[in-house]
Amino acid sequence: MRNVYPRVCVCVCYISQELVRFNGLISVVHSSLASLQKALKGQVLMSSDLEALGNAMYDGKVPAMWRGKSYPSLKVPYVTHTHTHTHTLSLSFSVLGA
Repeated sequence: MRNVYPRVCVCVCYISQELVRFNGLISVVHSSLASLQKALKGQVLMSSDLEALGNAMYDGKVPAMWRGKSYPSLKVPYVTHTHTHTHTLSLSFSVLGA
């Protein structure tokens, strides 16, 4: 009988790294969208970064400030890119049995 524990350990390590990366992305998305919402309401000044964020979302593209924290992907449209992240997250949870 072969020992499967090294494979499980590697898999759990990989998934935990991916989830840490995903949490970083979620944090950037949440804070940038909150800032954009305040800027659109006139509560804070609209910076060039926030304007670029709004323009990218309007055009259906992944904003540049999100790409730095995001998974490498050649999929440019925002909806496809978001679907890829959601699929990765659900796959990670299914492997962990959560």
